[in-house]
Amino acid sequence: MGFIKLIIYALPIFVAFYLFKKFSKRGALKTQASSSKMVECSACATHIPENEALIQNGKIYCCKDCL
Repeated sequence: MGFIKLIIYALPIFVAFYLFKKFSKRGALKTQASSSKMVECSACATHIPENEALIQNGKIYCCKDCL
């Protein structure tokens, strides 16, 4: 009887711990992927991620309309 009580109490704790670890790792990956240097468009002063910027003649632009 004592072993069954142990399983009944330990199983939910184990499942909660497992789910917490699983989702905390996923959140950390999203944070790393979304962080990048912000740059300012030379034409309209909009701030955009550096990896999305368009560069022409050494100037940074946010879209084709600002070129």
